[in-house]
Amino acid sequence: MYEINMGKDFQQQNIHRNRSNYKMNIFKVKFNSRRIYKNIVTIILGCMLIPSSFANSILLNQNDKIKIQKYRQANAIPGIAIYVYKDGKEQEYLYGYSSLKNKTLVTDKTLFELGSITKTFTGLVLAKLITTHRVNLDDKIIIKSNPSFRDITLLQLATHSSGLPFNVANLPYNCPNTTKYQGLLTNFLQKDHPLFKPQSKFLYSNIGFSLLGKDLSNREHQTYEHLVQNNVLSPLNMNQTVLTVDGGEYKSYANGYTATGKPARTSEEGLLGASWAMKSTLLDMKLYLKAMLTLDNTPTSLLSAIKTAQTGYIQLNIESSYPHQLGLGWSIVPLEAINEKELLVQPSQPKNKIKAHTPVTVTTIANPKYTENALIEKDGATDGFRAYIGMIPSKKIGVVILINKFTPSYNNWKQFGRGLIINND
Repeated sequence: MYEINMGKDFQQQNIHRNRSNYKMNIFKVKFNSRRIYKNIVTIILGCMLIPSSFANSILLNQNDKIKIQKYRQANAIPGIAIYVYKDGKEQEYLYGYSSLKNKTLVTDKTLFELGSITKTFTGLVLAKLITTHRVNLDDKIIIKSNPSFRDITLLQLATHSSGLPFNVANLPYNCPNTTKYQGLLTNFLQKDHPLFKPQSKFLYSNIGFSLLGKDLSNREHQTYEHLVQNNVLSPLNMNQTVLTVDGGEYKSYANGYTATGKPARTSEEGLLGASWAMKSTLLDMKLYLKAMLTLDNTPTSLLSAIKTAQTGYIQLNIESSYPHQLGLGWSIVPLEAINEKELLVQPSQPKNKIKAHTPVTVTTIANPKYTENALIEKDGATDGFRAYIGMIPSKKIGVVILINKFTPSYNNWKQFGRGLIINND
């Protein structure tokens, strides 16, 4: 028999009264048989690969742990931060490095890029302005453009049903706010036109959400940064969430890596930041998840706005075993009439049903109402990061996942996140 103590001092415990302690530089181990000494190094290394947060696992079962390790290893992910909440219980999972070069460990204060989860912040700002009677969902955009764009509404921008493309040619999603790119955006708005009649189809659009942020900023005479700060971040005490990383924040800013392992991160908000540019920590995203679950300590000033943002307004007309609805930045799957396990079998965008960046017809939901018995989720990606947030409010369960590497499979990433929610149900 033998026992390994994994602590700062790796102290030896006495297992044989008359046998002296054996000391090692890295660890101390005791044993009552010399025959097992050749296995010690292998066992120690194996233990070191298990995150300390698993030692007192509350919510993550053995299958979850295996799933996380397999996903991390299969995609060679440098660092990962996970938060799980279930009905008053919570758990963190922190693993690996925020910087491979410096061997800086991931903590709950490591800053990750959120990618398109930013859209949920933009959607919440819109919802807050709706609930305070400053705008309406059917208000038409006020951004200067040619007549073909002027009938587009705020709702259509927020539900990807505006007819705007995924991205604009020669206008990268993370382009800087320079005269060159401002000119390209102006040229698009003056000379282009929607790809289809607004609110007749769904087409995921980064440019649409970027314009939504600009439209709301124009209406409120504030920068997008101030809009998010005043309406979302400050009420939720999210003090470690930013659009542009500068000064002391760089110290905690993770290095991101492309699918092939090349360094990649974009510190500035840029021209189109309302669709992608938010950066946050696990510590702050805990607060965000809890608020999105509308727990008892959620600010009353945001409760109505959160439910407005998480209401389904359009439904995709696709062949599927469960409905796909869109809120203001959120994807929503009502759970009343389905088996939750189906969410783990069929990807949310089946390859044989929806092709990437191909319009899909939609049905406008009559009398849309918030339902807490739904899977409400959003994923995000940048060149060097991926992120996921998902929840079932009726069961007070939710998950946040942050990694500092882009992984190419959308379906695998979303299924990975869903698995941690459904398996804890």
